[in-house]
Amino acid sequence: MENLSAFISLGVNQGNLRASSLTHTPALIITPALGYLFDRMMGTEKVPEEVQAYKAAHLQLLREQLTPDVSKDDTHKA
Repeated sequence: MENLSAFISLGVNQGNLRASSLTHTPALIITPALGYLFDRMMGTEKVPEEVQAYKAAHLQLLREQLTPDVSKDDTHKA
């Protein structure tokens, strides 16, 4: 987890990632995968459509929370 934290900190410091609850608590980034593994261990396997919807929602969350805020970046202003 230390490597993930260091990698995310580097991305935030370079302006490639937006500081958010996900960058302050990197374990949140992998939480959906842990939920999926827990479901598998408990025998509550989801149908493929549910898994795909879950993946899509997770990717959307990551995009929303990690995409840099270009409105604060002078290089993107007209």
